[in-house]
Amino acid sequence: MRSLTRAATAALCAVSALTLTACGSSTSTDSTKSKPEAAASEKPKSAEPKPAPFADMSGTRVADKSVKATKAAKTMRLVVDVKTTDGQIKADFFTSVDGDCTGTMSMVGEGSSELVKVGSRVYLSFDEALLRSQSKDQSKKEADLVVKTLAGKWIESKPDDPDSKDMLGFCDLKSMLGEFKTGIGGSTRKAGETTVDGKSALKLIDKEGAETYTAAIATEGKPYLLMLRTTGGKEPMTMKLSDFDKPVVAKKPAAKDIVDLGNPTG
Repeated sequence: MRSLTRAATAALCAVSALTLTACGSSTSTDSTKSKPEAAASEKPKSAEPKPAPFADMSGTRVADKSVKATKAAKTMRLVVDVKTTDGQIKADFFTSVDGDCTGTMSMVGEGSSELVKVGSRVYLSFDEALLRSQSKDQSKKEADLVVKTLAGKWIESKPDDPDSKDMLGFCDLKSMLGEFKTGIGGSTRKAGETTVDGKSALKLIDKEGAETYTAAIATEGKPYLLMLRTTGGKEPMTMKLSDFDKPVVAKKPAAKDIVDLGNPTG
């Protein structure tokens, strides 16, 4: 998971651009004088074309504004899909700078896990597929016991435990946002308008070596970063950001659903 956060940071840092001259618009005027009697029947002029989003800004300035707006958010949802040398990983986390966090992570074909972090307490849950995948070196009897004990249940974990440490990378929003930089030079260009989950955005594209970075910046409301995508590298990734400044609802699981690993059979 730490590799995912590094990949996201690197992609955002690449969203800077050369100055791009904004498209100007010419306004035509009608030099013909209308007769007074014709003025009343004259059709209204067509509305002026809507200016392009951030038309008066270079790509670098757009990226800077987006980074600043995104870093100012106190909570957000992060949805990540990355292909690593170990396989495809998908994650969906709703996290806050205060540390409360909920989310799921899955290794495609090997099952999924769920995390809830409330203050300093961390709770993990694993589905049957993941438990069996992690029990491949055990006997069937032992694997069946693990599944019976833990599938659909929760265990309490410490932040530095190996099972939770990587997932908690997405819960450290303050550190993630602290790594996002502005004013990075590059060859980013504006690439037209797009939408991300129905929200209007401006697309920025940059290249660095074999990798291509694509970002989508919200054009309505605050200029939040809505999407990052890297292609062409060793670990292609797509990350979507949403639900800015909405409350994170992270609750401790019910006591009956928490397994005490010191006494798993109760």
